[in-house]
Amino acid sequence: MSEPAKLNPQDACLKPVKPLAWADVFSLWRDGESKLPRWIEHYTKSGFASWDDWRTNTLKDLDYRDLEWTLFEITGAFRVVPNLLGGSFRPWIAKYYEGAKHRTFRELAKHPAVRENAIIREMVANFPQETYLVGLRTARGIIIIEGMHRCCALALAAENGKTIESRVFIALAGFQGELPEMGRANSPT
Repeated sequence: MSEPAKLNPQDACLKPVKPLAWADVFSLWRDGESKLPRWIEHYTKSGFASWDDWRTNTLKDLDYRDLEWTLFEITGAFRVVPNLLGGSFRPWIAKYYEGAKHRTFRELAKHPAVRENAIIREMVANFPQETYLVGLRTARGIIIIEGMHRCCALALAAENGKTIESRVFIALAGFQGELPEMGRANSPT
């Protein structure tokens, strides 16, 4: 059993909405990503029969099912998200983290490949009015395990002085220990 995601004084930007089961968290993730053509093409070319199979495989080394999840609304997401940490995804580590296990989105927004990433640039221009992220509260801080491109878009917009108006929610659980590296090294970012 894990520690639940608890509010700390520095988390005044996190407004609790409701507790969630893992099935609810996975459903939010599925709703936001499973119909995107680029991901459908990726998982089918990678040999997965469905989005669920692919994303379950992504998280195969992470014990997430018994964590206690809570949905929060992030107030001031434009200021908060750049300080969150990107997840330990193998392709992100190789392409953007310069070998580190995590980087803040503020750091990522300065990386030339992130700044020029077509997906991220499109998100800056057309950010959703409401979006859901998934993260883990660790001793290092909040680490995003779903919503990497959107977090980069928010951080890049902030870096460029552009305000994005959006309601940003995060499904968050407490996590102890080191996060395993996730995903396949050849996955797109």
